[in-house]
Amino acid sequence: MANPLRNLPTLSDILESSVVKSLLNKLSRGEIVSTSLNVLDELRNRAQIAATERTLPTVTELADVIVQKITMGDPSWIGAVINATGELFPETLGTFPLVQEAVRAISELAGDYCGMGNPLSVWSPRRQELSIEKNLQRLTGAESSLVLNSTSGGLLLVFSELARDTRLVVSRGHLYESRRRKYRLPDLLDASRMERTEVGTTNRTLITDFQRALENTDVPTAVFYAYPGHYKVVGSAEMPPLEDLLKLTRPAKIPVIVEMGLGGVMDIDAMIGNHIPCAKQLIAAGADVVLMTGDYLLNGPHCGILLGKHDVIQRFRDNPFCPPMVANAMIQTGLEATLLKYMDSQNIQMALPIQQLLQASVENLRYRAQRIARRLETLTSVGTVTVRTVESRLFGGHPDTPGLETVQLCIHPSVPSGSSARSELAKLTHCLTNCHPAVWGQVESGTLVLDLRTVFPRQDALLVEAFENMRGVEMLDT
Repeated sequence: MANPLRNLPTLSDILESSVVKSLLNKLSRGEIVSTSLNVLDELRNRAQIAATERTLPTVTELADVIVQKITMGDPSWIGAVINATGELFPETLGTFPLVQEAVRAISELAGDYCGMGNPLSVWSPRRQELSIEKNLQRLTGAESSLVLNSTSGGLLLVFSELARDTRLVVSRGHLYESRRRKYRLPDLLDASRMERTEVGTTNRTLITDFQRALENTDVPTAVFYAYPGHYKVVGSAEMPPLEDLLKLTRPAKIPVIVEMGLGGVMDIDAMIGNHIPCAKQLIAAGADVVLMTGDYLLNGPHCGILLGKHDVIQRFRDNPFCPPMVANAMIQTGLEATLLKYMDSQNIQMALPIQQLLQASVENLRYRAQRIARRLETLTSVGTVTVRTVESRLFGGHPDTPGLETVQLCIHPSVPSGSSARSELAKLTHCLTNCHPAVWGQVESGTLVLDLRTVFPRQDALLVEAFENMRGVEMLDT
């Protein structure tokens, strides 16, 4: 079979076209070359999906597309998304929905000048910090707290402070990489010049591994313990519970730093059957420092939150790296509004967007799915739609990860004569991910799967509109 990409115009062909040449006197050559390469890469990827079933554009057609992209600009890829993947926190998405009170508070602050410690004003950054600290005390039991711009910033601050006089003991199974936050724990340890002792193996660490490491050292030592967020080691795997580790370290007064992963301030273990600790449990168990994230299950803006005893948190606050890592006013305002919602709401489980998704009944999801299916079946771009009930993978990872029962729409696109199911599915998914708001689902065995467990009821109509607004989608946007 001939390679369909052999007839793809080259970069030189495009740059020699008259329409592109006309731009060389107005724009930099670098911008034109960069845009041309991006268009060629996009076309190459889509042509490989469709194989020989599509006609490649000519040099003139490609040049017209490139000129249009340069002169009119591409729409921003940052925008609202209908998350129909079935995962609460897919790694491909940036931020998560906030409570309306937080949205309003951030919007009000962003629309005007922001006071930063005017002595004549009742508002000051420290006043806001004290409000956040007071509510975190009530929700977690921690004596003190510190809000930073990110979890990686929190880790770097902790490690850089402890690196002055402490050696860290950490399991090799907890030397993870965060794709979403774009950091690796070993890199943060190296950057902070934190000396460490790695114990156990990637899949199996015993309490005796920690015990030997703590006994065979003459320098001050701390222990790092992480709860995985987006991964799970299965099969022949073992990690001692945090409670056993705390029993080992408490008599010697060895501090234990715990990173929570996805955990928030509410215990959802009984709801989903998946052991995700909440901050209050970890503080009560005796963890010296707890690092949690402001988004995920807390449902606030993205930030890192350090919890612990007052003297320990004050030590981090006094570190010279702390000021540039402290969360800005808008993040703290959003977090304050979120925490106030926890304190003021009588039914907090239905007040938080993430909890609304978790609390939705299967009966309600099925009713919504059937209504959407009836609308979609009337569209020419859709072939068949089936509704099925399965167990969702709320936190991604391995299929064995517990989840909640959910309802999914399984969609097969219509296939015109001369086309194929594969190419039509590629067109359909491309159109949905490029509409406003974008619709993100999963492709399984040639089927587009939309999971309503992670779709808000207010988005049902928008989801249908995304299908209705399809206009003869081509593999390359023009």
